[in-house]
Amino acid sequence: MDLFDGNNNKLISFQLPSAVIGNIVPTPQLQLNVGFFANTELMVRAAPKIKFGERFGSVTLFGVGIKHNLIRDFINEKTSPIPFDLSLLFGYNTLNYSLPLKLYPTEGMVPENEQQVADFTTQEIYSRFNKYIIQATLSKQLSFFTPFISAGYSVSGFKLGLKGNFPIVNSIRDNQIAYITYSDPFNLNTTYLKTFRGDVGFQIKLPVLRIYASYGFSGGYGMASGGIGLGF
Repeated sequence: MDLFDGNNNKLISFQLPSAVIGNIVPTPQLQLNVGFFANTELMVRAAPKIKFGERFGSVTLFGVGIKHNLIRDFINEKTSPIPFDLSLLFGYNTLNYSLPLKLYPTEGMVPENEQQVADFTTQEIYSRFNKYIIQATLSKQLSFFTPFISAGYSVSGFKLGLKGNFPIVNSIRDNQIAYITYSDPFNLNTTYLKTFRGDVGFQIKLPVLRIYASYGFSGGYGMASGGIGLGF
């Protein structure tokens, strides 16, 4: 991505994170699932700050959801076998990205006047992705193996901007290039994307240990996920 001044002169170039392996960007995260009342489960997921290096910036992730098993409201598993499970999920996820920038006045540049801010150390490009989702999941427990398929609808928001003070060429003073300072010069407010989502996957339930894997697709993009957990 390139940043230009008002005269179409390129001021700085920076690169957003691309795929790490082929078209894959791995994102480790932690997830906690807690059953807290009848047939209902609370889920919280988070990822610590993941740094891709000075050229690519960093990412953080947080999400929360609540899932309720509808079938078990009507069938008592102690008296009748459960033919399948059907659950409904409401969830929210947010992903934050930031990349520090270093766009300083070049040698010989001077401020246009004394009112111009001279601190350029807080520059960064930032973005935030928010997603709300409602999803129904159909699953069937086969001993220790439980396959599932799900379908849902999501509403996503996006924000992108530049934060900090940026020197922009403005005029020539005494044969020197003079700059004015723009603070937080760019902000693209939330844009909504509404899409359908589908997932397929499975869970392997062993004593204490749980193994998960799934593949989802939404808005033309795919996402594979997997994990190992503890269950009591």
